[in-house]
Amino acid sequence: MLEPTSTYFSVIERSHEIQNPLEPAQARLVADYLNVTEGTRVLDIGSGRGRWAVELAARGAQVTGLEINPDYASAAREHAERSGLAERVTTVLGPAAEFAPPHDFDVATCLGASFAFSGCRPALDWMGKATRVGGRVAIGDVHTVPGGFAAGELPPSLTELPTLPELTRSFDDAGFELIGLVTATLAGWDRYESLHWQNAFAWAAEYPEHPERDEILRLCRQMRENYLTTERGAFGWSVLVGIRR
Repeated sequence: MLEPTSTYFSVIERSHEIQNPLEPAQARLVADYLNVTEGTRVLDIGSGRGRWAVELAARGAQVTGLEINPDYASAAREHAERSGLAERVTTVLGPAAEFAPPHDFDVATCLGASFAFSGCRPALDWMGKATRVGGRVAIGDVHTVPGGFAAGELPPSLTELPTLPELTRSFDDAGFELIGLVTATLAGWDRYESLHWQNAFAWAAEYPEHPERDEILRLCRQMRENYLTTERGAFGWSVLVGIRR
């Protein structure tokens, strides 16, 4: 099986406004739980194409976004500019783990990018150091769901995924008081995955001579098959919102 490349992710999420399975109303609910208002200082880890940063900036926040993918970082800057919020959004290109935060952000968010720290718990520990006492955090991550897989059927690459209760215990152990939970719906998952397929085939038609075209389409088909035969309904994706103790 092919391994995804940065080009692959740039292609399949090139039109995503939300780069996770949440519906727009659910994303707004996360922002509500974070209590983002005028002057709130936000650190967004894995800021992607910048839609989330602009959502928070529109509420008055000053947002610093960390993004390792140059295509996403460029799109994020363009989105902030188009939205008239460029003065409120700063996008930093590079590995999040190498960023040295000032340890006094009011809010830190990481919606689907815990891999930047090799897992949810290390990401939470890092976010705790980046936020002030009493500050708020939101982390979105994948987890198994009850009945999603029969005993022994979980793919080997996913055997270490936590359950939602295990995820919340890690959240508590990292020093955060859980005050909000938002979980993606199956319809949200279908929307998210369908956009991947649409983007891949639209891009392939647009760039028929691209050297990675065949590989990207092959990988897209494999990912689609995995989703439809194994993953759909077997995983959850939840955002935990909490206050740093």
